[in-house]
Amino acid sequence: KVYTTFDLAQTLGQDLGKIAKSVIVQTGKRYILIVLPAHMRLDFKKLKKVIKSTDVKILKEAAMDKIKNYTKGALSPFAGLHSVEAVLEKKMLKNKKMIVRGGSFTEALVIPIKDYIKIEKPIIAAIGENAKKLIKEAKKRKR
Repeated sequence: KVYTTFDLAQTLGQDLGKIAKSVIVQTGKRYILIVLPAHMRLDFKKLKKVIKSTDVKILKEAAMDKIKNYTKGALSPFAGLHSVEAVLEKKMLKNKKMIVRGGSFTEALVIPIKDYIKIEKPIIAAIGENAKKLIKEAKKRKR
């Protein structure tokens, strides 16, 4: 079993940039599925501009029962399956394929990016920031 996108990358011997992680955010009564490379973190300022909202928060695990076809801890990137909108970080387009969770802790899928876009019709935008870079900056500030 793998529980995180980092575990998935290590198990499959793949670069974090090829692994897609999924997060659900809420803005008002809207739920939006965010898909970004595993090495990136969601930039809320950028996302707010893209979805034209001032109030965006990550949906807490306790509230995830509002999301259709959700398996606790194993969110798939398929917005249509969950009846929500999708936003895809445009850096995912650097890859021809992405590796995604299959909605469980034991399954992963490899899907061509163009097929994902065709099926899900996500908003494609720069909504992430490089987590590795942020970690290095934080370490420098602590010194």
